Amino acid sequence: MRDMRVICDRKKLYKSGKVLVTAGIFALMMFGVTTASVSANTIAVDTNHSRTSEQINKSAVDKVNDDKTTLGAAKVVAVATTPATPVADKTVSAPAADKAVDTTSSTTPATDKAVDTTSSTTPATDKAVDTTPTTPAADKAVDTTPTTPADKAVDTTPTTPAANKVVDTTPATAATDKAVDTPATPAADKLANTTPATDKAVATTPATPVANKAADTSSIHDQPLDTNVPTDKSANLVSTTQKSTDNQQVKSTETSHLQEINGKTYFLDDNGQVKKNFTAIIDGKVLYFDKTSGELTANAPQVTKGLVNIDNAHNAAHDLTADNFTNVDGYLTANSWYRPKDILKNGTTWTPTTAEDFRPLLMSWWPDKNTQVAYLQYMQSVGMLPDDVKVSNDDNMSTLTDAAMTVQKNIESRIGVSGKTDWLKQDMNKLIDSQANWNIDSESKGNDHLQGGALLYVNDDKTPNANSDYRLLNRTPTNQTGQITDPSKQGGYEMLLANDVDNSNPVVQAEQLNWLHYMMNIGTIAQNDPTANFDGYRVDAVDNVDADLLQIAGDYFKAAYGTGKTEVNANNHISILEDWDNNDSAYIKAHGNNQLTMDFPAHLALKYALNMPLAAQSGLEPLINTSLVKRGKDATENEAQPNYAFIRAHDSEVQTVIAQIIKDKINTKSDGLTVTPDEIKQAFNIYNADELKADKEYTAYNIPASYAVLLTNKDTVPRVYYGDLFSDDGQYMSQKSPYYDAITSLLKSRIKYVAGGQSMNMTYLHECFDPAKNETKPQGVLTSVRYGKGAMTADDLGNSDTRQQGIGLVINNKPFLNLNDDEQIVLNMGAAHKNQAYRPLMLTTKSGLQIYDKDAGAPVVYTNDAGQLIFKSDMVYGVSNPQVSGYFAAWVPVGASDSQDARTQSSQSETKDGDVYHSNAALDSNVIYEGFSNFQAMPEKNDDFTNVKIAQNAKLFKDLGITSFELAPQYRSSTDNSFLDSVIQNGYAFTDRYDVGYNTPTKYGTVDQLLDSLRALHAQGIQAIND
Repeated sequence: MRDMRVICDRKKLYKSGKVLVTAGIFALMMFGVTTASVSANTIAVDTNHSRTSEQINKSAVDKVNDDKTTLGAAKVVAVATTPATPVADKTVSAPAADKAVDTTSSTTPATDKAVDTTSSTTPATDKAVDTTPTTPAADKAVDTTPTTPADKAVDTTPTTPAANKVVDTTPATAATDKAVDTPATPAADKLANTTPATDKAVATTPATPVANKAADTSSIHDQPLDTNVPTDKSANLVSTTQKSTDNQQVKSTETSHLQEINGKTYFLDDNGQVKKNFTAIIDGKVLYFDKTSGELTANAPQVTKGLVNIDNAHNAAHDLTADNFTNVDGYLTANSWYRPKDILKNGTTWTPTTAEDFRPLLMSWWPDKNTQVAYLQYMQSVGMLPDDVKVSNDDNMSTLTDAAMTVQKNIESRIGVSGKTDWLKQDMNKLIDSQANWNIDSESKGNDHLQGGALLYVNDDKTPNANSDYRLLNRTPTNQTGQITDPSKQGGYEMLLANDVDNSNPVVQAEQLNWLHYMMNIGTIAQNDPTANFDGYRVDAVDNVDADLLQIAGDYFKAAYGTGKTEVNANNHISILEDWDNNDSAYIKAHGNNQLTMDFPAHLALKYALNMPLAAQSGLEPLINTSLVKRGKDATENEAQPNYAFIRAHDSEVQTVIAQIIKDKINTKSDGLTVTPDEIKQAFNIYNADELKADKEYTAYNIPASYAVLLTNKDTVPRVYYGDLFSDDGQYMSQKSPYYDAITSLLKSRIKYVAGGQSMNMTYLHECFDPAKNETKPQGVLTSVRYGKGAMTADDLGNSDTRQQGIGLVINNKPFLNLNDDEQIVLNMGAAHKNQAYRPLMLTTKSGLQIYDKDAGAPVVYTNDAGQLIFKSDMVYGVSNPQVSGYFAAWVPVGASDSQDARTQSSQSETKDGDVYHSNAALDSNVIYEGFSNFQAMPEKNDDFTNVKIAQNAKLFKDLGITSFELAPQYRSSTDNSFLDSVIQNGYAFTDRYDVGYNTPTKYGTVDQLLDSLRALHAQGIQAIND
C-alpha cells in the first residue's frame, strides 16, 4: 500500500510523541508567527493521479473560496530569509520598489512550491504571476538570478503571462553568492503595504539598503506559502529554456482522491477509504473534510491568516545542518531547541553563538497566534514579562512581537546571571504540556481504541526500510480480500491494540503459527509432559486482525489433531472465536466451521429481553427468533451452524459496567478504561451492592432465568462466566456470587435432563399498563421445552430414556405480571410425558426464588393426558427481587436417578462434508467455562494463585458438567498502566507472549502451577482452552 501523501495533524504542529511536523532543516531566520486553520489533519496531495483540473473545478473546487490558507504538511520546510544587512528589532514603513524584486538568500532553503513575484502595477491572480518567461517554465521552479549584486533591487517586468503557479525570471548574469530573499508578509500597524501579491509572492527589497529598518512592500493572498528548496549555499537556478511536464501533471492529476457520493464530496485514500477530520490542499485550494462523516464541509479559515516578520536576523538558525537542532528522527517538535546566529548576551548585546548556545524553538517561532499568546502569558506568570503588560488574542502582531522581544531579553539576562538553561527547559516543558496543541485535550478520542487513539503506519518514500507490500488494513472476515472500500462496512477496525503489528505480513502470520504451536504444546515443551498441553484456543478480537489467521489456526488443528476427520477429534479440541460482527458467522461457515462462532444475536436477545432495566427491555420474542438458530421448533440434527453462546464475559457486561460506574460515580473525567486500582475498588463496592438490589442501577437483572435459557437451548454450546458464579473482584474463587446456587443447580440439572428437540412459544395475556415505558400492551409469557433424548417433537413418544429427561421453562420479564381467572399458561412437555409427575427445579415465590435440587420436599404437579402442565394465576405472577424481575420457573420429571446423564458421546465415524464442527447432540453436550475475571485481585499468598485454585477444584468443575475450561491469558503482563489491561495485569496486555510464569509468577501463577492445573483438568476429562 503505497501512500504518497504527506500527512500531519494541523493541531499538533511540533507535537512530540504524537505527530512530528516540519523538516529537520527548518530555517529560523526571524521571529515569526504563522496563523492558519489548525485542527485535524492536513494533507498535501501528491500529484501522481489521473483526473483533470477541469474535473476538480467541477466537483469540489467550486465549493471552495479562494481565500483559504493552511500550514504545510509533514516535513514542510518553512521559508525564512536573511536581510543583506543587519536590521533592528522593529519594522517600519519603507518605500516600495517600482517593480517586484525576487532575490534568493544563499543560506535559505525554500519549500517545494514556486515563488511568485508581482509587479506593483499589475494585480496578481491567486495562482499565476506575470513575469518575463520566454519559454515554458519548469513547474514549481524559481529562476532568481539578479543582474546586480544582491543588495540592490532588481526589476523584473512581466511581458507575457506566466505558467500557472510558476515564476520564471530570465537571468542576465549569474547570481551572486549572497542574494537576498525576503518573504512576503501582511502589513502590520506600522508597515507600508504598497504592492499586491499572490500568496506565494516573495516580498521585494528596497532599491537601496535600509539600515536598521525593514520594509514591507507587499500584501499576501490566502493560499499556502510554498517555495522550492535550493541547496544550503546557493539559489536553485532553473533555466528558462528548461521544459517540464510537472505543472501539467499537477493540474491534471491531483484530484483523483476526491469522489462525489450522493451529492457530497469525499476524500478517499489510496486504499479507497474515506478520510475524516483533516484538510487537503488540492490545486492550491484548501478543502476541509468533516470529523464524523468525512464529507467536504465549511471552507472558511478558522483563524487570522498571513505572516508577520519582525525581521530579526539574530534569531535565524546558525546553520541548517542537523547539529544545529535538537530533533526526533529528523523532525522538529515543540520541545526542539536550536542554535541561533546570535544571542542577546545578558539581555543587552547581540553576540555570535557558540556550539553550546541553544535556545527553545518556541522562543522565536509559534505555529499560531494562540500559541504565541499562551507563550507570553506563561512567561509572564514566571516573571519574564512585567505584570502590567496586557497580552491577549486581540493584540496586533506588532504588540505581541514587542512583548516577545521583552521576554527574550529577560530570558537572556537570567541565563547570563545563572550560566544555565535548565530552568528554561523546565519552564518550556511546562508550557508545552499545558497547551492543547500538544496534549490529550486536542485529541479526537474515539471509543474503538482501548488506548484512546491509534497511529496509522503507512508506506512512504521517507521510510523505505519499513515499507511493506503486506500492510493491508481491516482484512476482517467481512473484508479478507480487501474488496470493501467503505470502512463502515468492513466488519472491524485493525487498530484495537498492537497497532505496530502487521497482521497481514507472512512473517507475522508465521510467528502467530509458532506461538499457537508453542501454547498448544506447552507441557511437552516445558516439562516433556503432553498431559499438560492445551487442547483448544480462543481467538480474541477476531474483527481486529487479518482473517488469514483463522484459516492458519484451523489448518494447524486439522494437521495436528485431525479435527476435520471425525466428530470425536473435533469435539476433543474445542476452539472458539470472539467474533462480534454480524457477518462473521457466515464467513466461518463458508470456511468449514473450523472454530465455533459466537451466537452474538442470541447474546443480545438475552441481554435485552432479560438483563436490562424495565425501561430498556425488549419483549421476550427475540429469545425465539434472534439467534443463529430458530427455536420456535428445533427438531433437526447437523443442520444449524455450530456455535457457542454466553450471557456475560470478562470484558462484556462487566468491564463496561465498571467503566460506567467510574465515569458516573467516581471520576467523571475518566473514559473508564484508563483507571486506577483505587477507582476499580470503589466501583466494585457499588457493583457488588447493586447485585443485591431488586431495583438495580448497573448490574444485570434476571441472571438465573437467563442461564436457564442458555443452558437448555438446543444447537448451541453454552459458556458460563466465572463472574456469575463468583465475585469478579477479590481473591480467586473466594466469594460466591448471589447467583451461585441457581447457576450450579442449573448446570447439574443440565447433565440429567437437557436433551431432545426444543420448542419455544409465547402466550399472550390481557393488556396491562407498563409504567416504565408508559404504554399499555398485552402481557407475554415465554415457554421453552426440551423433550428428552429420543423425542424431537411434542408428538414423539421417545424411548426408554425420554420419560425421565426433558425440562420446561416459564419466563416473564415484568414484575406486574398477572393472570385473570380465565387465563392459563400451558407448558407442553410432549406425548412422551403424558400423565407424569413434575417438580420445580426452580420456582418463583412471593418470598424469592426457591431452588429444589432433589425430589424430596418439592411441590409436585402432573401433566394431563396430552402431556401438558397447566398453570393458573396462583402459580404464575410477577415479582421483583434480586434474583427475579418478572417470573421464572423450571420444571423437571420426578424420579430421575442421581446418576442420570442425558448427554451424547461424539461419533468416531469419518466426517465427509469438509466441516470441522457439527451442531448435534454430541456437540451440545459440551459446556465451556470462562474461568477468570479481569478484576480478580492480585494474589497475596501461594494458594491464592488462579492456577493453584483450578487444580484444587477440578473435580468441582467436572461435577458441574464443565467440559472445556477457558483459562485466562497466561502471558507476562505489561505494567505500564497505560490502559485497563495493563493496570489489572490480566494478560491481554503482555510484554512477552512466551513467558507464562517462568522464574517469577504472572498474576495467575508460575509455569509449574499452570501445568499442574492443566494436568488436573485433564485428569477429570476436561479440556483446556488457551486464550
